[in-house]
Amino acid sequence: LDLEHWSESQGGRPIKSPQVFEAGVSFRRRLTSGWLMRIDFLPGLHSDFEGQVGLGDLRFRGGMVFERTLKDDLHVTLGAGYTLAFGRGYPLPRVGVRWMMASNVLVDLMLPERAALWYVPGERVAFGVATAVTGGSHHGDPDLYRVADPETRVATGTLGPSLIVRATDHVRLRLDSGVTFFRSLALYDGGDEVRSLDPKRTTFVRATAEIWR
Repeated sequence: LDLEHWSESQGGRPIKSPQVFEAGVSFRRRLTSGWLMRIDFLPGLHSDFEGQVGLGDLRFRGGMVFERTLKDDLHVTLGAGYTLAFGRGYPLPRVGVRWMMASNVLVDLMLPERAALWYVPGERVAFGVATAVTGGSHHGDPDLYRVADPETRVATGTLGPSLIVRATDHVRLRLDSGVTFFRSLALYDGGDEVRSLDPKRTTFVRATAEIWR
């Protein structure tokens, strides 16, 4: 987000990139109606970790959804959640669909945060086009931002080609690339906006590795 140029006009020492440390819990229960109920809760620390870390750095996201496989090729999700993807905490409905619309074509939606169209030639590889909105709210060090209770709110919308490779039964690799179709960045002092910027749209590449047991 080119924060080093923002710090020159804002004052203070160079602004540090925020970090997130989360630990989540999930509860699942099969209902008699055939639906699966899932409750997720992910508290975490969202901060630049430059000053004293306290309750102001604590954020959470989560929600409750109901899932059901209607047919072998159609799985739906309905519910509500609390998300930080749009730069601050919002309670939003969640509507998801996984539909194998053809033998090798998968539609994967979890609105309003992401959507993708995948070509799946085999069990371990998928490639397609994906769009998503990601972001967060992060507490900062007052000495860096020159306000008493600094909070940065960031949101980015992306669109472009993606590749997923399931390397082993316990490792999944993902590569996303493309362009940003919107970007927002704002500084708040408590609940009051101090300054907002409209960063330039740009290209991006993001690599992700998931490991589980």
